[in-house]
Amino acid sequence: MKFLVLVRALLLGLMFLLFGDTRASADTWVAHAAGIGTLNSGLSYAAFGVGFGDTPQAAQKNALQACNKKACKITNTYNEGCFYITSANDQYGNVFWADGPTPGIAVVRVISAGATQWSEPAGGCGIPY
Repeated sequence: MKFLVLVRALLLGLMFLLFGDTRASADTWVAHAAGIGTLNSGLSYAAFGVGFGDTPQAAQKNALQACNKKACKITNTYNEGCFYITSANDQYGNVFWADGPTPGIAVVRVISAGATQWSEPAGGCGIPY
């Protein structure tokens, strides 16, 4: 049992070293932007972005910049709880996005919608957990 606890602690430490800590302080706002559009070539795309800021407006501005597409709109702004978003496509070329309180739930939601490919979920938590 002690071995499993040690392995879990080591894995969590390694995750923070590799991916950083996505938790934000209670004074930090998090915003998500997402959109679906069509490129000049006729191909469709789903885009998303995550932004952090000291105010809801600053977080929204940063999320729109991270999304970087005309079609992007703010989907969520918060400073409590966790929220993750991912974009995906299905076997027919349809593009879409889904979100959830954890990265895993966001992925399950796009798979449930028929996704055959998806991006790594992005997001974080509004307060430390």
